[in-house]
Amino acid sequence: MTLCKQTVSFLSLFGVLIVAGCGYVSESSHQNITFLTPDAQDAKCFAFVDGIKYQVFPPQTLNIKKSEKDMLITCHAPGNRTIKMEVPADLTTRAIWGGPVGMAWDYASDSLYHYPSVIAIDFSHVELKPNKLPQHNNSDIKQPESYDLEEFKSSQPRLNSDKFKIEQPILHRGEEISEPSVSEDMSASDVMPVEGEDDDSLQSVLDGLVDGDVSVTSEEVLSEEALSEPVSIYPGQ
Repeated sequence: MTLCKQTVSFLSLFGVLIVAGCGYVSESSHQNITFLTPDAQDAKCFAFVDGIKYQVFPPQTLNIKKSEKDMLITCHAPGNRTIKMEVPADLTTRAIWGGPVGMAWDYASDSLYHYPSVIAIDFSHVELKPNKLPQHNNSDIKQPESYDLEEFKSSQPRLNSDKFKIEQPILHRGEEISEPSVSEDMSASDVMPVEGEDDDSLQSVLDGLVDGDVSVTSEEVLSEEALSEPVSIYPGQ
């Protein structure tokens, strides 16, 4: 009976030691990691752990799942600065005390490895880079002026395709386009005055009013207006 009690006590103590040495009991399968970016403000980072992507805005602390694989970090900072780095995973020291059984449990629960509690991405040695020119200033591609797009001038909008259109001349009174000028390259020199202008045109009437010469037609109209009398609306009156 005494031997049985001693055996139970030994097994219980051994089990407690195994559980105490197990990394899963003390640290679990996740850990808090603080990300810092010295000499870089408003940086944006991405951490990849075993297919999981974490978005980080340093300084920030995230709870990240542990893995036996390395953590891949990519950080972008103002000034066109980028840093890529790998953070290796370290073996948990308490997992050794758990023996084969504890290590197998830790490995299955992803608590056998861990990462540093603080990860600093140092930008102090990364030089600032100027911004690249816009794509439309590249000499290897088509320039914006070559596209047939609408553009606005000081007086009116027009299309770039209209630059090959021939403008029609503005004709003044008494002018017409001569027949030989019916061609593609029409110019203002083809405009000729009309011969044999009609006497009843508006210009001739205006000239007569300026010179004080009233035409016969005007006199007849005035005489008719002077001799006209009121017309009765009742029959026989």
